[in-house]
Amino acid sequence: MKQYVVLIIAVFSVFFMACGSVETVSSVFDGFPHGKREINKGTVMYKKGCYRQSLRHFYRAHEIFSASDDLEGVALSLNSIGNIYMTAGNAAKAEMYYEEALQIYTRINNRNGIMQALSNLSAAMIDTERFESAGKTLDRLEDMVKQKDDLYVSYLRNKGIYFLKQKAYIKAEKALNFALDVISNNDLTETASVNFAMGNLMMKTERIEEAIDFFMAALFADKKTGFSTGIACDLEALGRAYFLIEKNDESVDFFKRSIKIYAMTGNREKVETIAEQLAIASKRSGIDTGVTVQFVKKWAEGDVLTSFYNITADFEILTQVWKGECH
Repeated sequence: MKQYVVLIIAVFSVFFMACGSVETVSSVFDGFPHGKREINKGTVMYKKGCYRQSLRHFYRAHEIFSASDDLEGVALSLNSIGNIYMTAGNAAKAEMYYEEALQIYTRINNRNGIMQALSNLSAAMIDTERFESAGKTLDRLEDMVKQKDDLYVSYLRNKGIYFLKQKAYIKAEKALNFALDVISNNDLTETASVNFAMGNLMMKTERIEEAIDFFMAALFADKKTGFSTGIACDLEALGRAYFLIEKNDESVDFFKRSIKIYAMTGNREKVETIAEQLAIASKRSGIDTGVTVQFVKKWAEGDVLTSFYNITADFEILTQVWKGECH
């Protein structure tokens, strides 16, 4: 049984390590109001999982801020666009936008912006396994954290993921536990991200029951913020965890809930992957998934009444097949 679990964990490792995290810059500028409105609209769409619509709003914001030479707004819009590409699974392209945002924040000496851009940049580098560059970026961020003498949760979270991806599990657990200790109860985004990362660590170290607890905590936080992609990813992780310990009724339940969200948000790749696992789990449990499959097929083909993603684009948007990730 243990050999079986180890094998399945290895197969699932791509899924768990792909779910990274990015951070949204909090704007304090009094810039062009139309640009701010576009950022706000884009952020709302982003949380709902409407990424193509969100990207349109962030592009518009970038145009408005550029036209008015509002540098803080320009950097904010670039960071937001980078977040979309990061969530879409294109960390290399996200890195370009984060780098540009970092340059602008550095030029205008916006300390919070610099730290947030560095955090996002390190996450993108970790995702593409550019560990040397990621390490240098994290070191730069650490220096700023020490100067301010505060506990920057995103730094601790990214440091934990940095160690996790390099299989330095003891160091990863130490960093992530520290992050959990210092997270504000009101910071639901980081609460979800750090708990999800801890869940990944538990999976990699074969502590499945503990992983379930962390994934449940991430799900609770993501539901409170309404972050659709995060919710889908949490549910998928729970489905896989229960699958590993052969609790097939629970596995079917979480897979069904996850695949619906992925279908509505246009993530056909995830739909196909989860459909295979769902079929196995449902066969083991004897649970009929016919109704779920019916809706998933309908939504995956773009027949979604709430129009989460099926809009016509007049410019290049992400990838042809949506590969959205979470946290």
